[in-house]
Amino acid sequence: MRSLIATAAIFTVSAGAAQAGGSRAYIEQIGSANRASISQSTAQGASASVAQSGEGNTASVNQTGGAAAAEVRQDGRANRAAVDQSAGSQSAKLAQTGGANNIELRQAGVGANLAVLTQSGAGNSLALAQDGRTNVAELSQDGDSNAMSASQSGDANVLRWAQQGSGLSDLGVQQSGGSQVSITQTWGLDADGAAVQVTEGWGR
Repeated sequence: MRSLIATAAIFTVSAGAAQAGGSRAYIEQIGSANRASISQSTAQGASASVAQSGEGNTASVNQTGGAAAAEVRQDGRANRAAVDQSAGSQSAKLAQTGGANNIELRQAGVGANLAVLTQSGAGNSLALAQDGRTNVAELSQDGDSNAMSASQSGDANVLRWAQQGSGLSDLGVQQSGGSQVSITQTWGLDADGAAVQVTEGWGR
């Protein structure tokens, strides 16, 4: 088992790289009080990178399957990201811009799952679990205090879900195999001119 841990000192750049058993890990930090950890156990051919810019960001990547790949980028303050990848050929790309955003990602199953998760704003929360193979999830939040959670089990699920606005509620999407769903959430006005949450999408 190999782990790489780094904590950024105030207004300094801290970078670390390690390679063993065909796996690669890299951490780059700019700012203050950022914390990052990468753990690779029995993960032959795994790769992980964390890039942090700002203050008080936290990121962790745990890889226990072969050929897993994870990339985490944080720019802002007090963002948190946690990635747990087991089994082989999992792929994840996470990006956070703003403050106090939170992402939790778990990828398990046979492998070949893909997750692309982005947050821009403040106080957003996102949780995704993928268990199976060839599942794809592209989830994005743009605004403040939005909530999003989804789970994919079985094979060949596709989920594209975007939240644009602030205070949008969680739909708790669940897919169990061969499902394709696309969702957009935003705010609009009803007939009386009052603000209402608008959810549009399609699925099968």
